Amino acid sequence: MGDSGGVSELLWKGRSKEKTKTATIEAIASPPGVKRTILYRLSFTRVGAQLRIVDERIENEKPDEGYDRPYFYFDHGGGYPILY
Repeated sequence: MGDSGGVSELLWKGRSKEKTKTATIEAIASPPGVKRTILYRLSFTRVGAQLRIVDERIENEKPDEGYDRPYFYFDHGGGYPILY
């Protein structure tokens, strides 16, 4: 990121109603030996000239049958990490 302008270059520079701009990166993976697809999500913002992670989550891509929400393995939402 340093050579491309830093965190500011990754955040949208248009007009936003939010005072703090946040960007999110999502990746979907199918690890070998695992029968389900995993979703990784990382949300971040800029504080001064530094990157700050706002949220990080690892979960199944889709809910298991009979459930409304996907099972999650790790969640860092709200600054309180939870590991299952």
